[in-house]
Amino acid sequence: MSSTATTIFSDYEVSKLGLKMAGDTTATVMSAVGSAEESRNSRTITKKERGMVAKERVKGTGSGELKLSLHLPFQSLMKIQGMNISGLTTGVYAYGQGSKHPTLCVTAEVLDEDDNKKLMAWPNAVLKEAVGRKIKNGDSDVAEVEMTLTYLPDTYGNGVYESLSDDLDDTTEGTWMSAFTPASVHNAG
Repeated sequence: MSSTATTIFSDYEVSKLGLKMAGDTTATVMSAVGSAEESRNSRTITKKERGMVAKERVKGTGSGELKLSLHLPFQSLMKIQGMNISGLTTGVYAYGQGSKHPTLCVTAEVLDEDDNKKLMAWPNAVLKEAVGRKIKNGDSDVAEVEMTLTYLPDTYGNGVYESLSDDLDDTTEGTWMSAFTPASVHNAG
């Protein structure tokens, strides 16, 4: 195991992305990822003395936004948007007033320029808005699905987890992409 304190890791490529819907035990893991962009929210706490700022602290909120561009299985796209409405003929999906975007656990395998691996997880994410589409006839590139997810703190107060692969035991690393849960990375006690 390497020392995280001395390792330089530069995010270069998302090699795999996993999506696990609430209630599912296993994620759908895919490798057709175009890009992933994350922004984390924070809040600033200011202490004033006699009208002047004397101290300022920035603290994480455990929330943020994740923008993904990828190719994903049709069934996953339907579930993410809450289009699997009951009462429809088999094979038919609909988006409307009965559509509810489910909570997702998103996992990612990220490589640096030397193919060193980092694992990330956002265990409490939800599609922020319905997926839009643009179909351009005659285009030479197949368009990726673009989606924006909001992530919120889990029961531990964390919105995102990450670890270098070398710092994980085999069990945690082996289940991260397909079966990540916050409890699996928290020490009991």
